[in-house]
Amino acid sequence: MARRVAPRRRPAATNGNGQRNASTVRELTQDELLKMIDRRSRALLGISGDQFLRRYRAGKIEFAPVEGPIIVLADLLASG
Repeated sequence: MARRVAPRRRPAATNGNGQRNASTVRELTQDELLKMIDRRSRALLGISGDQFLRRYRAGKIEFAPVEGPIIVLADLLASG
């Protein structure tokens, strides 16, 4: 009979005082967001971030597994 082993838990992230951090959220500047869109567009689609944003705003790109994460970033840019 195989023995069950409990998964190891990672130690919780802490701040400098040993207290647990719930989570850390960092706000991106518009420039950082544009650079992130550009990097992801180039890596996943082979087009620049500017090309992606133009096509997305023109309705030529729909939400799909590859494009989805970039669209989420583009929507953040639009709301910011």
